Amino acid sequence: MKSSARGFIIAGVVAAFALLAPLQNWIDVRTARAQVEDETLYLSNGEQVKRLALGYDALLADVYWMRAIQHFGENAIANRGASESDRTPPALLAPLLDVTTTLDPQYIAAYRFGGYFLADYVDEQKAVDLLNKGIRANPDDLTLHLDLGFLYWRSGDCESASAAYAEGGRIPGAAPWVAQMSAVVLAECGKRDFALRMLKTMYDSTDDPRVREELVSSMKSYQALDEIDFLKDSLGDYVLRFGSRPQSLALLVRTARLSASGTGARIRTNTAGQPVDPNGEPYIYDPVTGGITTNPDSIVLPKFAMRRGERQPGSN
Repeated sequence: MKSSARGFIIAGVVAAFALLAPLQNWIDVRTARAQVEDETLYLSNGEQVKRLALGYDALLADVYWMRAIQHFGENAIANRGASESDRTPPALLAPLLDVTTTLDPQYIAAYRFGGYFLADYVDEQKAVDLLNKGIRANPDDLTLHLDLGFLYWRSGDCESASAAYAEGGRIPGAAPWVAQMSAVVLAECGKRDFALRMLKTMYDSTDDPRVREELVSSMKSYQALDEIDFLKDSLGDYVLRFGSRPQSLALLVRTARLSASGTGARIRTNTAGQPVDPNGEPYIYDPVTGGITTNPDSIVLPKFAMRRGERQPGSN
């Protein structure tokens, strides 16, 4: 490469970062002032940022993508130990991902990351909007259709989920089972075993470590629901037998001689005899109310926590 051409490229990169500096400084200053609303407004116009990129769209997209990951991680650290009601959402995640995908409409990892984490931590509709934006820009990317279908399914919108799978099935080269899912989802919508099968399929369809981590987390949450249901069923049997609730789940395990055969659940215990979730953390039990749940710092249960075999509201 000629030295003049190399010098031109270097000058362009320097110019791009010089352009980014005031943008990033604005974000940092506003964050320090806790003015999330103002930041969101500033970041909400991805097309304006694209015009300011001076042709370095892909480079700037990478920077905003890294900032989105950083913002999400910082938010997770800030919320560590807080109760679910006291947790603050990563409010800048949606606009940062929107800018990223406006600068680079083929940034599949950003669409998929937003599809999972916006739905769980910010707003489900924002996740749907981002995935639909990705599909418009990448109509032949099957993974986006699968993600959207599952997101609709999880929210109880079985008809939209069916339509998403049907559209994915029309993509050239799509496996026959994708189109078949359009009918299956209407019959199975809302069932946990179906959710686990879909999560496993989605896991096998991606190599992105962050997305895989979230999918594993989701699979564990559904496993935890089955285990909680089994513990609650056993708790009911205990009350019928002894007339009161046990003071601990460890006592329930020792007394009821739990067996999970036929339920799909596998009850594990720690050295103290307490039942633990798939991450090895003890389940939280209230002997007064009989409530059993997970520690939210270990496993966050799905919003639609159906019992085994039940269907979500709005399903056929």
